Amino acid sequence: MKSRHEAAAVRTLVCSLLMVGLAGADEPRRIHVLSAGDKARETVLVDALRIYTRDLGRTVVTGGAAPAVLDPAEIERLSADARKNGDEVVVWLGHERPVLYALRPDAAAELRETAVEPGDPLSTARTLALKVRALIAPHVDEAAWAVPPEVAAAATETPPAQVEEPPPPPLPAPPPPPPPPTETRPAPVAVTAVAPRPRRTWLELTAAYGFTTSYDARFIRTGFAVRLAVPLSRLFALSADAAFFVYQPPAGFGPGTLATQIWPVGLALSARIRRPRWQLEGGPRVSLQIIDVTAKQPGRPNESAQLYSAGLGAFVQAAWLFSRHAALTASFGVEALVPRQRLEVAGSQADLGWVQFAVNAGFMFSIP
Repeated sequence: MKSRHEAAAVRTLVCSLLMVGLAGADEPRRIHVLSAGDKARETVLVDALRIYTRDLGRTVVTGGAAPAVLDPAEIERLSADARKNGDEVVVWLGHERPVLYALRPDAAAELRETAVEPGDPLSTARTLALKVRALIAPHVDEAAWAVPPEVAAAATETPPAQVEEPPPPPLPAPPPPPPPPTETRPAPVAVTAVAPRPRRTWLELTAAYGFTTSYDARFIRTGFAVRLAVPLSRLFALSADAAFFVYQPPAGFGPGTLATQIWPVGLALSARIRRPRWQLEGGPRVSLQIIDVTAKQPGRPNESAQLYSAGLGAFVQAAWLFSRHAALTASFGVEALVPRQRLEVAGSQADLGWVQFAVNAGFMFSIP
């Protein structure tokens, strides 16, 4: 009777151990994403991680703040929390540097980083998810990841001197282990992350309002300017522009006045520097100045003439890209007029100037 009860107890104990082992085996391994403040980029990163690690049996969870400083104490704290929560890898985006950090909370507390390419957040998130998959998948090259410089510098510091202890007595040599069984492993799978190809802009239209004047303030004029630019590459662009002045007051010379209407048409070749949020460009510019003048003198009929001058100068334009297809712009231009136009009105010399300046501000629209 006693042996029957003991056999039943043994069976109950074996079943309990099997259930605990199965429960531990079914527990999914987790990828923990910490928040660094960029909610939009982190959301698409979490979605991409769930898609590209689903077949590996990983679960992606979020929560917690990303560390602001990378030092050994902080990394050890993150590793301890990750081991406690059962996280296989902890990832987060850098606060100041455009990088993605990945921490594997094993005994070595290994921290890696990889660069985050600027551009479309969705394409960037796919690339980063593939790199995280390469980090956790077996037999995959991890060359795309590097050790952060802060952690590398801390690791190379000279540890404090320690007191040498006498070595323990040698232990008897253990018996030789049995030869390992021959095992055929599958060939490693290489995952190559392809960076998204930047979209090209085919045409830029700028509409601005501003003023143009020579060194003689009597010839100031205000109006609209329109500019069409065709990017030749990421560094150069070819553009054409025209201005339509709505206010050109007549200038007084003695008893007479001189009214001018000037219509400039220009062509420019510019070099540019483009970043995700701003663009700066500038270069040489040539123009044709169509000048209609009308001289009014007391007691005499009005006299009119049409003159032409060439403009030789340069311009610079800055743009704030608040959207992919729209930007705020500000520009400044200077040019010399050849030939210099001098007129006589009521016995006085009227000089239209040999140099003029233009300042404009407006909007730029990009057509992909």
